[in-house]
Amino acid sequence: MRYVHTITANVFVKPGEDEARLKDALLSLFPLDLDKEKLKLQRTVAEGFDNKIIILELAVYKERHTKAVLDHLKQLLGEEQKKLLANQENRVDDDCYFYLRLDKSSLIDGKAEL
Repeated sequence: MRYVHTITANVFVKPGEDEARLKDALLSLFPLDLDKEKLKLQRTVAEGFDNKIIILELAVYKERHTKAVLDHLKQLLGEEQKKLLANQENRVDDDCYFYLRLDKSSLIDGKAEL
């Protein structure tokens, strides 16, 4: 039985932030060879009143991809972080989407923190 059908991760790059570092941080969540697996990182520019925000997004749909990403995320999260996730009921919305938000600066440092 397949529990996860899609994993989508995105990061918002604000003016003044290093896009390359944030791109690398986002890609660190996906232990996959993007070229070999034919996955593409999407880059979108959203314009606000005074500035532009860049949105980087990567999604995986195949079962072997989602399994690899979840296994990798479990390794990145410490035991305390996993316990915290297990005790929070508000991570699933009405459409059965599971959400989590990771700290951007920690992710740049190679750590996954909620």
